[in-house]
Amino acid sequence: MMRIAADPMQLGWALTSPFEDEQTQRACDEILGSSDPSAVMQGLYRVLISEKGIRAALGQLERAGADLDKLSISSDVVRKTFPMNLHPIWSLPAGSRLTLRQLANVLTRHHDLLWQTTLEVSRTLGSQRFVLLSGTAIESLFPDYKERTAFDSDLWVPGLAEGLDALEVLVKDLGFTLKAARLKCVGSKYHIDADVCKKVDGYEVDLGLLGGEYHSYSESLDQRAVKVRRESQMLRAASPEDLLVMRAVLVRERHRIQMVSAGDAAVILRGSSSLDFSLVRHLSRTYGLDVELGVLLGHVDARWPGTVPTELRGLIRSAPQFYLTLFRRPWRRPRAIPLWEMLARELADMHGGPPLRGWMHAAGLVLAGETRRRAAGWENAARSRLGAQLISQRGGVHRNLPLCGAATQDLARHFPECAGTRPEARWDARAESEVRDAADRIIAMTTAATHRCEHLIVRH
Repeated sequence: MMRIAADPMQLGWALTSPFEDEQTQRACDEILGSSDPSAVMQGLYRVLISEKGIRAALGQLERAGADLDKLSISSDVVRKTFPMNLHPIWSLPAGSRLTLRQLANVLTRHHDLLWQTTLEVSRTLGSQRFVLLSGTAIESLFPDYKERTAFDSDLWVPGLAEGLDALEVLVKDLGFTLKAARLKCVGSKYHIDADVCKKVDGYEVDLGLLGGEYHSYSESLDQRAVKVRRESQMLRAASPEDLLVMRAVLVRERHRIQMVSAGDAAVILRGSSSLDFSLVRHLSRTYGLDVELGVLLGHVDARWPGTVPTELRGLIRSAPQFYLTLFRRPWRRPRAIPLWEMLARELADMHGGPPLRGWMHAAGLVLAGETRRRAAGWENAARSRLGAQLISQRGGVHRNLPLCGAATQDLARHFPECAGTRPEARWDARAESEVRDAADRIIAMTTAATHRCEHLIVRH
C-alpha cells in the first residue's frame, strides 16, 4: 500500500479529465493504491463537486478498475456540501454511508432528469424559440461527452419579451416554480435572467432562462445556432465558437478557471473539425476577452498538450505570463488565503478593460476590488431596507432594486414585506413602462409563499 502524497486539487485536475490519458491513470492508481481509497475520495469530494467534476472522476476510477460498490463516503459530507447544503436537489439513499456506485447512480439520474425536462420544455415551448446553452449545448454537440456534471440546464431566448413569454409557459403550463428573476439594463435594452425549478421523482430540476444576454455576452446566439438531435427531437444549440468564448466569459465572472470549464474548452477544441478561428478571435476582441480566453487556453494547453490549435495559440502568448503561472497550477493554493492569492484574484478581475502590466496596476486593482466590496455592502444595505432612497454609486457597480417595486399597488398588497413604501416611490425616471409591465408579469407568476424580494431585482 502507498500513502497519498498529491494535493487534492492536483488529483482533482487529473481525475476530472473528459479524456483518458496518462495523468488520469496515474491519479487513479495513486488513489486505488492508497491504504484507504474511500477516505481519499471523501477528502476529494468537496473539490470534485465544486469543480463539477465528480461524474467524470467516478467514471475514470471505474475504468481504472475501481469497484464503486466497495468504496464509500459519508452521507453527511454530501448533504453538508454545495449544492445539497443550500437546496436538496438530489434524492439520496438512506444510511450514514453512500457507496460511490450509489452516488454515481444519483448523479446520473439527476442528469437524465435535466435532459428529460429540457425535452419536455422543447415539446411544449417549441425548439425554435430557444437555444441550448452551457453543458446541455456542449453535450448535444459532442455526444461522447457523457460524464459532465451539471446542476441545472440553461436556455437562451432572444430578448425580454421572448423571455417573459417562455417564463409564463414554464410556470403556468409546466408547473415550474419561479426561484429568482433579474432584469438587467444593458445599454438601452433590458434583459431577463430567471431561474425556475420543480420536483421530479424526488429530485429538484432547475432551469435557467436567459433573455438576450449570457452574463456580459450579448450575441444573437440563434443566428449561429446548430441543429442537434436528442432522443428523436430536434433542438438548437449555441455554436462551438460561441460556447468557447462563453467559457472565457465565466473566467471573467468567477475570477478563476473551473475544472469543468477547462474540460469543456478541451472538448470543443478536440471535437470541432471546422471551428471558425477567425470568428473566435473576433468575438474575443469585441468583448475584451483576449486575456481571459488566453488564460483559459493556457490552462487547456498545460493539462492537455497539443489540444490548442496553432491559430489560437497567439492568445496564450498575449496573456501576461503572471496569469498563466498562477492559473496553470491552481492546486498550489493553501487553505489560508495569502496576500499573493488575493492579489491574483483581483488581477483576474478584468472588468475595467485591457490589463496593464506592473505592480502599480496590481495595487490599483486591489484598491478597486476593495471599493467594489464596500460598494456591494452599501448596495445590500439599501436593498435590505425596501423603502430606502437609491444610493448613487460609481465605478461601474450595478444598482439593485426589488423587482416588486415596479409592480402595481394591487399586486404589492399580496406581499406584506413590500408594503412599507408605495412601489412607484422606489423607481427613478429610468424605470420605463417596459420594466413595470415586465415586473407585473413576473410578480403574477409568484405566490406569497415563494416570493423573496432579494431574488426579484432589477439591475441598472
